[in-house]
Amino acid sequence: MQAAVIFTSDSSHWLASRLREGYQHVFCVVPSVNADNISVLVDLSTVGIDVRAISGTPEEAAATYRIYGYEALLVPYRPAERGRTTAVMNNCVGLTKQVIGFRSWALTPWQLRQALLKETNTCAST
Repeated sequence: MQAAVIFTSDSSHWLASRLREGYQHVFCVVPSVNADNISVLVDLSTVGIDVRAISGTPEEAAATYRIYGYEALLVPYRPAERGRTTAVMNNCVGLTKQVIGFRSWALTPWQLRQALLKETNTCAST
């Protein structure tokens, strides 16, 4: 199974201006365990965690976000590897890593992108 990880510059976080342009925020879309052709969008915003069901697969969601100009990577979805870690920050990167089951020292969306590209040996898809 795959998850879609979407990078955006849509952030109202007070540190967003210090982050790399186009990589100020990240969220993910993962497959639903309850229904085929339904996915779950998980996004940490300044007002809380947004979790909602969307129609289609993570692959279809990635294609749609790319049409709108976002960078969307398809990465392995490994929920079994979500274990407890000592270095998960309470930010969009930490939440995304926990949801998709990815372990790295990435703290910013750009660092997460680089770690995912290295780990999955894929090319960026914009």
